[in-house]
Amino acid sequence: MSSPGRYLVSWDGDDALSGLVRYQVDFRPAGGAWTRWLTDTTLQSAAFTPPVRNGTYEFRSVAVDLAGNVESAGGNADATTAGAVRLANTHFLPTVGH
Repeated sequence: MSSPGRYLVSWDGDDALSGLVRYQVDFRPAGGAWTRWLTDTTLQSAAFTPPVRNGTYEFRSVAVDLAGNVESAGGNADATTAGAVRLANTHFLPTVGH
């Protein structure tokens, strides 16, 4: 599932009233224009392959709840690859959270 140069990107959220149903996840080159990476995903992490190797990328997620309310997509990034460790493994092991 993964190859050298990929990053494992994770996101999460909560909604106390109706609960979250899906996410939109965007990326951009540092300071550039946002591009949709994942649409209506129920995943909370995925392997990202940069379009340009050795570039710095930023990410933001937008949550959608069961009532159809969509979180406002701010202009700021939630995460960045700056200083991140590149994954060298060819497989990811599942993680368990509580």
